[in-house]
Parts: sequence; C-alpha cells; structure tokens
Amino acid sequence: MDDQKSPTPEEAELVVEMDFYLALKSIKEGKKVTRLEWGNSNYYAFMQDDELLTLHKGDDALSQWIISLSDMEGKDWIVIN
Repeated sequence: MDDQKSPTPEEAELVVEMDFYLALKSIKEGKKVTRLEWGNSNYYAFMQDDELLTLHKGDDALSQWIISLSDMEGKDWIVIN
C-alpha cells in the first residue's frame, strides 16, 4: 500500500455519487470507494488479495469490512484515487 493520502471528495477529478451495487462493482474493478457520509477520504473500502473486502481507516489500520444496512442503502458512494 502506498503512503499517499487519497484526495478529499472536493479534490477528486470527478465526483459521481452511486449506489452500493455500483460501489461494489467499482471495488471488483480494483478501485477504492468511500461514502460522503463517512466524511473522511482516508476511510475507504477496497478489495485485498482479490477476495477480501477491506476497510482502510484514517489511522492506516486495515480491517475486514462488515457491511452494514446503512452501507447497502447508501447512495453517496464515490470512487477515490
């Protein structure tokens, strides 16, 4: 994992909000996604080792992502770099 911080939603090249289905599809394509509700672009989800959905937390800790109902219903997902 690189040491670069992900851009804030305001710094992203193009912010397109999407639903959970499209967020998962983006993750499967190797992209990182976050929710605007989370309010922190250093808190994002991605695929690790092509099988494990992982959350990167603001303190650089990684954990298995336990998807919540709020995450599944969210329509504020964005792809970050």
